[in-house]
Amino acid sequence: MLKIFETAELMKKLDEIKVAYEKKRYDIVFLGTAEEALKDIEEWKYSTGAIFDQPPHGDEMGGFAGGRLLKKQYPSPYEARLKGAYSSGFINGQHRVTISPSAPVNIPLDVARFRWEDGTLHTEHIKYYNHLGFQSAKAPALTAMSTFYAFDKNIRADVGVGISDAYSIFLYYYNEKNLIETASMVTAPYDFQSEYQMQYDEHDVLVSVMSGDVIVWQAKSR
Repeated sequence: MLKIFETAELMKKLDEIKVAYEKKRYDIVFLGTAEEALKDIEEWKYSTGAIFDQPPHGDEMGGFAGGRLLKKQYPSPYEARLKGAYSSGFINGQHRVTISPSAPVNIPLDVARFRWEDGTLHTEHIKYYNHLGFQSAKAPALTAMSTFYAFDKNIRADVGVGISDAYSIFLYYYNEKNLIETASMVTAPYDFQSEYQMQYDEHDVLVSVMSGDVIVWQAKSR
């Protein structure tokens, strides 16, 4: 597996995203267009986790359950977030936004926007202090942004930055079934690389995540 800190292309991409983030975080027009995207959503799906977000298995790699789709419907994603549900918005069947749960109502609306351009996924995480149900003069805040793209054959990279000089670089190694077989990760402020191994059942459903001999996450017995 590649050594992330020793891979010049990844370090260059990180620097590029840092520059882009500094430009976008104060761009009120840009932040406003992300909020406008909420008005164009054609379908909302509700879940106990961010199950439609890309790249996949981020929760499991962090040791948490990945969530499940809810049958329950809500009058709006604004109410769903107060009840502890994730709201994923779709246009023409393509996932465009995720609103994370937060309460009470005066807590900022936490929105992730997803934009596909030429096979590359751009993600922006934005907090909206002024939203339906609560009025605030505080401007929106871009808290993080990332780029998920094809790095090499069967390898995709996710490079992101955020507030307080946060950054992360993930490398995902896919197998012939287009399932993530292994992954590497570095995050600020640490200077070491973590490695993960994914295990699936006969239906290609993720059942465990290992880091060396340590079980990071394991699905509950059915």
